[in-house]
Amino acid sequence: MGDKHFDLAYFICGSFLTKEQERIFLDAYDSYW
Repeated sequence: MGDKHFDLAYFICGSFLTKEQERIFLDAYDSYW
C-alpha cells in the first residue's frame, strides 16, 4: 500500500487483535518506524 497508517489500520481491523495485543503491536510498530 505504501501509507503506513492505512496499512496499520487495515492490519488491526483485519486481524481482530485484542486491546492488549493491539497495544503491544503498536508499541513495536512505533519503534520499528
